[in-house]
Amino acid sequence: MAEFLTSYMITNDHEGGYANDKDDKGEETYRGVARNFHAKWAGWKIIDSAKSNRDFPEALDSDNELQHLVEKFYLEQFWNKINGDFIKDQNIANEVYDNAVNMGVRKSGEYLQRAVNILNKNQLSYSDISVDGDVGPKTLTALHAAIRANSAERVLNVINGFQVKHYIECMEREPRNEKYVGWFKRVEIVWRNN
Repeated sequence: MAEFLTSYMITNDHEGGYANDKDDKGEETYRGVARNFHAKWAGWKIIDSAKSNRDFPEALDSDNELQHLVEKFYLEQFWNKINGDFIKDQNIANEVYDNAVNMGVRKSGEYLQRAVNILNKNQLSYSDISVDGDVGPKTLTALHAAIRANSAERVLNVINGFQVKHYIECMEREPRNEKYVGWFKRVEIVWRNN
């Protein structure tokens, strides 16, 4: 079964530190936690009290209480909601988790469900599942059937295809989003040599 801390560390590298970008819908963020969407998160009290310090925002990264709050936030708000502990393949768990953090739990779940449905060979390998964004027992059962029928790499590549399409559409819809071209670093297409 997949491990939260493995997924968390990979995504944490993408999320960076403190930022306050007016073009970002979240505006003020710390390690990807957006104040506009999570105003009641306990970490904002620590961040606000640190703003008057000379070493702000660099010192935030060495605040153990703040780092614990960040990790707890991601565990509760993303990992648990995608049922990450029950995904059997770590690479797929990493991807579903990272997509949940970057584009929302529902969207990540929908992309996973659509990928699973596409790979079932018109239901010859296993039945279609509802595309509702909820990564529950039926989705997990279908995911594991998709891995057996195809490979984890193929499932991962299809999920990544949806991810790339999402980023392109975000940039086309809002040209100012082109400055976030770094989103594509989150996409890793897996190649097999056979």
